[in-house]
Amino acid sequence: MIDIAYERNAHCSVFAILLCAGLLCHVPRGEAAPARFWISLNGSNPIAPEAPTLNLENGGRRTIHVWGRPATDDVNFKNLQNLSLNLVPAASSAAIYNIVDSFQVFNPGNRFEIVRDASNPVGSPIASMGSPESVRGLTAAVAQTNLFTGIGNDAGDSSCSGGCEPSWRIASFEIGGVASSGSASLHLQIGSLGMNHAGEFSEMTEVVFGNDPSSVSYNGKNNREQTLPNDTPDLILNAIPFLAGDYNGDSSVNAADYVIWRDNLGTSSNLPGDTTSGSVSLQDYNVWKSNFGAVRASAASIAVPAPEPRTSYYISIAALVSLCSWRSAKLRVMAEVPHA
Repeated sequence: MIDIAYERNAHCSVFAILLCAGLLCHVPRGEAAPARFWISLNGSNPIAPEAPTLNLENGGRRTIHVWGRPATDDVNFKNLQNLSLNLVPAASSAAIYNIVDSFQVFNPGNRFEIVRDASNPVGSPIASMGSPESVRGLTAAVAQTNLFTGIGNDAGDSSCSGGCEPSWRIASFEIGGVASSGSASLHLQIGSLGMNHAGEFSEMTEVVFGNDPSSVSYNGKNNREQTLPNDTPDLILNAIPFLAGDYNGDSSVNAADYVIWRDNLGTSSNLPGDTTSGSVSLQDYNVWKSNFGAVRASAASIAVPAPEPRTSYYISIAALVSLCSWRSAKLRVMAEVPHA
């Protein structure tokens, strides 16, 4: 079995050092910084290192993404070749969620030689069965440094799109709500196998999680499977009652949820407030229509008629927000097309 710490890869160190000294590490940075890992709800264009708060509906599912960024020297990204991560709840966390065993390490091309996720669950289970649940041993590693790159040696390999600072999507998984009240705080950790950049021992690797300051730094060898006392949560979950048709999780069923339904129609997205199985379909529209005007805050809801969809086209609601008044019984919507 491979220990991903550098000690087991010492025979590869000469090539790794040469690799990171060459033109592949060409991205100018400006100052030295530790490696960073954080949680995001966005799988393509994350906010700079963040620590999101998520309202998780009872019975709903949301996709969570783990993002990372290698350490830098005063000029370039370093080459992060081996990593092991945990996501664990704080002691005060309520059992309001479960972790769906659908972990996927994002591994395009020749990034990592060895990954440990739902497709290759070597060793102990990744999702522990404790209460609340945790993720342990999410692993990506390189043994043959002449064939596999890791991340960071070329910012052009960044997973980020949309003009954000180079960042690499590490993994994704689903989390499901199992309660209508309570909260949980989760922390990222360095896993039991440690972490290291090319040409470095694991004790030379410093890691910061979420949006903590650089002073809250973990050592790749000495702080494995630990949460430091001054570390703030990397993901906060708030359990909320299920509200069918509330596809954006804002505690009300309104025109904004129609936009979410329309934009995800035909996809396999797991929307909050989705009561139907399979892909997003006309059934989900009917759920939205039946619950239009409902709010989670109280038993009262506003009976506002929902517009009908068309067979070939869909309803334009660009001006809906400005035209809609919750104190009025009227809802104006512009229809683009004739009846089917």
